[in-house]
Amino acid sequence: MLQAESLACERGGRLLFKSLAFALAPGTLLRVAGPNGAGKTSLLRILCGVARPAAGRVLWAGENAHALGEDYTRQLLYLGHLSAIKEDFTPRENLRFALRLAGLEPPAEALDQALARL
Repeated sequence: MLQAESLACERGGRLLFKSLAFALAPGTLLRVAGPNGAGKTSLLRILCGVARPAAGRVLWAGENAHALGEDYTRQLLYLGHLSAIKEDFTPRENLRFALRLAGLEPPAEALDQALARL
């Protein structure tokens, strides 16, 4: 379960949100919506472990997500509003880019085999 406990976020000296709390059971989704500048991206950055909250904490299976480090971040899937596919890249370059983001560096032959199956 993913939990947010009393999260607060400040950016540029401005409080974006405070006292934010929720719990997401396995198999559920979180849709974040709001006007520009409300803190949507900042919240997602906190939940993904890229940024630290001004207050509160994120829990994963009852453990502090920040303390879990890679054991936490390896289990995440973030789908933003824009595709991560780079139009200037070839399919092979896009695949390599995505794998590098996941911390993987497969051999060139493995990339070619994966693309040949498509």
